[in-house]
Amino acid sequence: MMVRDVAERSGLPVEAVIRRARELGMDVTWAGAPISDADAARLHAALGSGQPPGAAGAGAPPPPPSVPPPEPPRPALEPRPPAWHQAVAASPPASPAPAPFAGPPASAVPPFPPPAGGPFRPPPPVASAYGYGPASVARAPSPAPNPGCQVCRAQPAGIATFEYGIGMIFLHQTRRVRGRWCRTCGKKVFWKNMGTTLVLGWWGLISALVYNWIHIFKNLSNLGKLPKPTR
Repeated sequence: MMVRDVAERSGLPVEAVIRRARELGMDVTWAGAPISDADAARLHAALGSGQPPGAAGAGAPPPPPSVPPPEPPRPALEPRPPAWHQAVAASPPASPAPAPFAGPPASAVPPFPPPAGGPFRPPPPVASAYGYGPASVARAPSPAPNPGCQVCRAQPAGIATFEYGIGMIFLHQTRRVRGRWCRTCGKKVFWKNMGTTLVLGWWGLISALVYNWIHIFKNLSNLGKLPKPTR
């Protein structure tokens, strides 16, 4: 038997067992030092065990297991409602929908006083100076102002058409010009077209017999449409 076996059976540390063995005169210096059975019995007795080696726990009954004391009964818990049920229960009750507005009572609205001059009547239509309104419909539109001669802007002026013809043996060519001229400017346009007709209008069979005479009479007729100048 060794010192460590005695320490294990006695439940003491090895240093304490070695120190006690040296006090009893045993030559032990470390935990693996061998000792005799008689020294082991003396060492057990000195350490307070009172049991020889090999007899530990042979006839002694095991200690009873420790039983924890019973817990006191817990009070019964009431069942808790779910969270959504608590939110609904905590929310205030919904107020009833307001009734539709029916207007103030008849007694609160003062009656409108009747008009002083009787019921309203629209005013009679009045002729407008600018051409608007009912009276302007029946009135004839005023004539547009005469812009005057397109060459010199003189007044009065009239609209006339002058033409000339060119004979080409078996063919004939006609040119016309239309505008607004005074008497003076209109004569210049007349003699320009008439001179072309009298010089170049006879060089063709059809032109000499028919078209040239038509151009001459039309030019003379349109010259009479031009107004004479006022003094």
